[in-house]
Amino acid sequence: MSTEEIILGYWKSWQDHENWEETRSYMKDDFQFDAGLFKASSADELVAMMKMGNPWKDIVLLDKAISENKGALIYEGVDTVTNAKIRIAEVITVKDGKVASGIANITQLPTDE
Repeated sequence: MSTEEIILGYWKSWQDHENWEETRSYMKDDFQFDAGLFKASSADELVAMMKMGNPWKDIVLLDKAISENKGALIYEGVDTVTNAKIRIAEVITVKDGKVASGIANITQLPTDE
């Protein structure tokens, strides 16, 4: 798979909020994630955090930039429990055919109501 296929596959996999094995399959064991307040130092730790999170709806990829081993995604969606609209800018690194790390900035957007 290309870097773009790996990154977008990983990004799409967590949106289901049911098939966590697929999400985990895209990640290296020592996956590192840093979103400021939310950090994980392994793939299993991040998947456990994701399982506890609220599902999202209306997820839209606003922009992406992909290079040989890195990608940047900007996306937004709506938390189905709180109805908060969230935007995330994330840089994802791919190593040895798997997602090795993610650094994210998470912002709550004003609601349209």
